[in-house]
Amino acid sequence: MLMPGRGTARAAINANVTGPELDEQKGLANLLKGLFSMYRNPAAHEPRLHRTVTDGELLELLTTLSMVHRRLDGAHVTPQLSDRVRRTALCTPTVKPVDVMW
Repeated sequence: MLMPGRGTARAAINANVTGPELDEQKGLANLLKGLFSMYRNPAAHEPRLHRTVTDGELLELLTTLSMVHRRLDGAHVTPQLSDRVRRTALCTPTVKPVDVMW
């Protein structure tokens, strides 16, 4: 996920420190959401007979998806809070109570 809610990007395409970097990250996330909505949702809710997609439109879509995938190939995964909590829970030894006889 590129922008999970208001948290850190799961797949960061840049350092996400400066304003322009954050804008670039949000822009790519919005582009992906828009492409998904444009091509997936209408096809699921209306008959294919009523929708025409030209060869040129498909080539443009493939070109855009190629650019998106190239950016994602260079992205790095950022650790999330839930990952750290899960890792800590897995690495923390279980302490068993010891019966002490007095």
